[in-house]
Amino acid sequence: QGHNDYMCPATNQCTIDRNRRKSCQARRLRKCYEVGMMKGGVRKDRGRVLRRDKRRTCTSDKDKGSKEREQRTAPPQGRRKHGNSLGGKSPVISMPPDQVLLLLQGAEPPILCSRQKLSRPYTEVTMMTLLTSMADRELVHMIAWAKKLPGFLQLTLHDQVQLLESSWLEVL
Repeated sequence: QGHNDYMCPATNQCTIDRNRRKSCQARRLRKCYEVGMMKGGVRKDRGRVLRRDKRRTCTSDKDKGSKEREQRTAPPQGRRKHGNSLGGKSPVISMPPDQVLLLLQGAEPPILCSRQKLSRPYTEVTMMTLLTSMADRELVHMIAWAKKLPGFLQLTLHDQVQLLESSWLEVL
């Protein structure tokens, strides 16, 4: 079930930490095999579940699924369908400038350090590893920072992602 030919972008040298635990599918799959997961997806001590029972639950869940899809695709109450027109005032415009400034100052991300000892010389591999690690941490902080900006969370998810994708390199 699914595609199992995952390739590790870091040539099997990726670090799995709290922030990046979902980023390498190859490493996650390898860990599953190490703890005993079978490639077929069914443990030998259990049998296959009857598909007949599964079909019954699927047909009863169809109605629930269509209602959930309607709720997910319908625009949320507080948002407009096509962005923020200037006809209604956004929360940022109605705030006094001092309050906006305080919010922006409170949203400032922390300064990151490499946390590497300077006693050994950097090789090309260690330098690239260090840079990717720092860029990864910076990206996580940048997303948290953007969420604290006044008005950012009022944008649609698509607009939020577009803004972050188009400007992440400049912010670094």
